[in-house]
Amino acid sequence: MKKALLVIVPDILSDLVAKGEITTRYYNPGDLFDEVHLLMTNNDQPDPKVLQKTVGRARLFLHNLPPPSFPGTLGWQPIFLKNWVMAGVALAREISPILIRVHGCFYNGYLAARIKKSLNLPLVVSLHTCPIVNLKDKIPLLSKLKKHLTSAISFKFARETLETADLVLPVYSSICKYVQQFEVNHLEVCYNVINPDNLSPKKDYSLNRPPRIISVSRQIPGKNPENLIRALARLPQARLTLVGDGPYHRYLQEAAMAHGVGDRTEFYQAIPNDQLCRMLPDFDIFATHTEYWEISK
Repeated sequence: MKKALLVIVPDILSDLVAKGEITTRYYNPGDLFDEVHLLMTNNDQPDPKVLQKTVGRARLFLHNLPPPSFPGTLGWQPIFLKNWVMAGVALAREISPILIRVHGCFYNGYLAARIKKSLNLPLVVSLHTCPIVNLKDKIPLLSKLKKHLTSAISFKFARETLETADLVLPVYSSICKYVQQFEVNHLEVCYNVINPDNLSPKKDYSLNRPPRIISVSRQIPGKNPENLIRALARLPQARLTLVGDGPYHRYLQEAAMAHGVGDRTEFYQAIPNDQLCRMLPDFDIFATHTEYWEISK
């Protein structure tokens, strides 16, 4: 009998492909499943050939099920999500998975919880952020009313998702405090996989000449690495490599020039994950800036 896994993700997978953030067997650890069905709660159309490595030897299937609009459902009220949920249940029944895994506990988590209840399937929830802290970063331009509605429905979605799940896997211990306000069946910190095939221990800790610093992160509010550039100006000879893209990318390039370290700062919008992980032991220091509760993988 085939062993099928249904993974419900909110991510724009095409963006992860563009960033090079594709990890071997990420959605099928240990090659445990024969089929992996990635259900995206959006209209993204990523290249399945590129994503195949994320499921190892399993057959990969891609599905799209974007939710109805926020205004059309009065702020994603569950009563107006009924048809969307029914479509998800019908798809899951057709797939016939032995396990559901969902990344996050927003409307995608709500969908997963409803599928579990309808089909009596085990559900595992992976949490990669702390919703109550990071929500403000996801909706910075919304009106006060919409912020209030989104915050309220987010809490309802989280409660149903987390209390329905058989296992909740936060990828950082800092997320546990948020999860523990709910009646969770089982909670276990499970750190995010990086790249086991290409990441190796550093063998030599003597400083390069000049010292080499690397920072890998999205260049967005809350993760703006400008202070690393400022610090570099006080570190003679040291070189900084910034890997990442975002609305601050051009600004950071200009900041490097303004602080007189443009010749000692390298910018890469994206490096394939395999190549990046092989590069890391060649650097002396990994530096990052974050205002989130977590440090990104």
